[in-house]
Amino acid sequence: MEQISNWKVKLETPLTSELRKSEEDELYYMVYHHTQYEFTVAEALEYICCDENYYMFDGMMLHNVVLRDAMRKYGVKEVVDRIRGFAPKGQKLEERFNRFIDKYPDGCIGNLDIQVYSVIEDIEILGFTFHGLEDIAAHREISLCERHGSNMSASRRMPKKRGRIHVGEVWQSYPCFDSHDYATETRTYQNFVIRKKIITDDDMQQVKDLPSNDSLRKINEDIPIDVLPLIYYSGDVALCW
Repeated sequence: MEQISNWKVKLETPLTSELRKSEEDELYYMVYHHTQYEFTVAEALEYICCDENYYMFDGMMLHNVVLRDAMRKYGVKEVVDRIRGFAPKGQKLEERFNRFIDKYPDGCIGNLDIQVYSVIEDIEILGFTFHGLEDIAAHREISLCERHGSNMSASRRMPKKRGRIHVGEVWQSYPCFDSHDYATETRTYQNFVIRKKIITDDDMQQVKDLPSNDSLRKINEDIPIDVLPLIYYSGDVALCW
């Protein structure tokens, strides 16, 4: 780990947006995405400190293949302490280091890779390249809405694009609190299931039954490997799997 300061990571910059027109209803809507830049670990820490985005440290550690490999091999505390040795000094960052070690004890990093991508970035999954979130969504052939207490079955749909890859989605609408929300809220939380073969109802139910947080995020360190690859989309932020 001697060269850990030179390891590359990706960090997200603040949200940007663009106006697009829907092919289905010809209405215009906003698409939000993050621009991403590549940093060394040392440069990323300076970026985090300068922008006071100390919360980004957790994402830097959890959403980077090299750092995840190191934490699995050497332990979380060992890797964080190595980073601490060349990081800019500051109380908030020290608190973030200690909080991360407490939250993610040695041995807790799952045997999977979790990465964050822009919604307009090309992604290769199972040997197939998707050209951003719209392309992933265009391949959807089965959909399951997850609501509290709902027993609805998955519904089949005609995908806009067909090919040698199959996509399903387990989704949920953003919470609404008044009539204005119900009339205007169009954002969703989605978990996209990617398979090389036809996705079955059992596949969808397996993903639906996974524990999730309040934002329907199914991906975590304890997720069973047999349900991967899985993509999570948080409505106006980013993709993870």
